[in-house]
Amino acid sequence: MRKYLIIVGLAIILLVGYFYQQNRPIPVKGYLVTKKDITETIVATGRIDLGNRINMAFQVGGIVDQLFVQEGQQVKAGDPLIELEDSAEKNRLELAKVNYDLALAFMKSKENEVLAEAREIYNQAKINSQTLYDRYLKLYSLVSIGGSSQNEVNNARSEWEVALSKEASAKTQLESLSSGGAVSDDAKARVEQARLQIREAEIALEQKILLSPIEALVYSISKNKGEYINPGETAISIGSAMGFVVADIDEKEHEKIKMDLDVFLSSQAEPNRVYKGKIDRISPSVNPQKGTIEIRVRLDDENVSLKPDAAMTVEIVINETKGVPAIPRSFLVEKEDGHYVWTDQEGKATLLKAINKPLLIGNYAIIDNLPEEAVLIEPGNFREGKNIQVEMLTSD
Repeated sequence: MRKYLIIVGLAIILLVGYFYQQNRPIPVKGYLVTKKDITETIVATGRIDLGNRINMAFQVGGIVDQLFVQEGQQVKAGDPLIELEDSAEKNRLELAKVNYDLALAFMKSKENEVLAEAREIYNQAKINSQTLYDRYLKLYSLVSIGGSSQNEVNNARSEWEVALSKEASAKTQLESLSSGGAVSDDAKARVEQARLQIREAEIALEQKILLSPIEALVYSISKNKGEYINPGETAISIGSAMGFVVADIDEKEHEKIKMDLDVFLSSQAEPNRVYKGKIDRISPSVNPQKGTIEIRVRLDDENVSLKPDAAMTVEIVINETKGVPAIPRSFLVEKEDGHYVWTDQEGKATLLKAINKPLLIGNYAIIDNLPEEAVLIEPGNFREGKNIQVEMLTSD
């Protein structure tokens, strides 16, 4: 009898312990449903796009004398970039200018000589014409008193008319020479040759400096001051100052990528500095080797100074929903008849069925019939109606 009582007592103790264990609340993780802004993004690695790169070189060789810019600097059209040592070219230009001045002086001297001679001829012709005219008038007045014959008068008139013609010719010649006709072909040739020498010297000097043809960004400079550079060797590379970043996106994400989507970018060298831009180009084809699609992002701030080819972290905003009661996707329970979530109903685990298929955005899910401020519990190995003790998680 005693043995029987002991067995019954143990059974009762075990039964009480079992029911106690079954009714004892189990600890679970809880999540408070609140409205939040949900952003779905795709993260990729990109690089600064060089755009239209212009490799600039000198037509002549020489030693780098001046570097007017540095890598990453923005320049305007016409700004000086690099200059070679040019003392010989400057001396040549100065000499050409001296020769030009001498040629002009020679031409002016010859012009003055010719004009002086023409002026002397004209003055002499004018005096001669006046003298013969006076003689003609005198003989003409003596005919009536028999002091001269008609034949003498006629001869005097003819001589005067010839002299008058020579005077007119000398005057025309002087006027022609005074208006620029006094310069000899030889003097003109000297001046023109000197002018060509100046232009040749100017061209030689211009070839010693590189000017930016456009408003651009300096990508790279291949030589330092004092180094020799060969003709045709790239001295500096410039390109569009407009900010672009190119990135490769997994082809599986292709349908999510659209033009003008917002993009946040950060340099891997300065991860805390964030830039903003938009997708402005999507490659129409897939890279078969990489299984990716290239996109291009245009930075909102076109004047951002970023190092060409620099690595960038690219975060594309593909979906953004504001003020919705979103929950972590890990709280969803998928069954044959739909989706459920576990909720805390007065300390008991209760399943709530989603009336519609949940909207999935990134790591979050949105359930239409989920009340705000509801407390969800993390799925676990327990039955509905189980007593629970909730430890709240953060709702971020």
